[in-house]
Amino acid sequence: MKTTAIIWLLLVESTSICTGTKPFKSDTGNQPLFLTPFIEDGRLEEAKTLSRVGSLGDVEDVASYAGFLTVNKDMGSNMFFWLFPAKESPETAPVILWLQGGPGSSSMMGLFTESGPFVITDTGIPKLRESTWTRSFSVLYVDNPVGAAFSFTGKEQGYARNETDVGRNLLEALQQFFTLFHELAENEFYVAGESYAGNTSQPWHTLFTRPSSPESESTSRASPSVTVWWSWNPCWTMQTTSTSSGL
Repeated sequence: MKTTAIIWLLLVESTSICTGTKPFKSDTGNQPLFLTPFIEDGRLEEAKTLSRVGSLGDVEDVASYAGFLTVNKDMGSNMFFWLFPAKESPETAPVILWLQGGPGSSSMMGLFTESGPFVITDTGIPKLRESTWTRSFSVLYVDNPVGAAFSFTGKEQGYARNETDVGRNLLEALQQFFTLFHELAENEFYVAGESYAGNTSQPWHTLFTRPSSPESESTSRASPSVTVWWSWNPCWTMQTTSTSSGL
């Protein structure tokens, strides 16, 4: 029941941009896992161990990693990610970055209702999805932009004002991610998303591939080549969204 409640809270609270600036405090005393300090100190294996997510209730354990990446220290801006390495040949499988629409919808919606390894039943109990992208691909779900769902900032100025801000924060998060999971940096890399997520493709792709940009100059960070793919269902309305969510 506790696991069910946590997942339901995740789905409900992650559907729009948060009005607060920090994650909910845990009754168990657990704190958000900020991985950037470990990355900067070169403690990569320790960071991976800490970010390993356990099983959801009685569901078969699926290898995954989650945590926060600090994308702007001055603003206290942090982005939440959840990685599911491919079940088949994770060493060579392509990596997909999934971005939800909105703007401000959580990529956890895509994880639990569209392509991830888990699906929530009508009774609120998680089970394994029969057909999932994570069988053949390593899928990285990121709450984007800062302020969406579990991604948060400590100052009002930390919220994105335009698509370039969105792209810059996402680029910083990805550079840290591929430094932490450096074994994935040489794999094929695709960006997938739906609806409004397509609006962030051009400024983000420009920042990611521009050789002369300050964000690309660090040689200590892994930066794979990128292919962008976006999907949009013109028949998907608020009515169909509500119906599919059981509302």
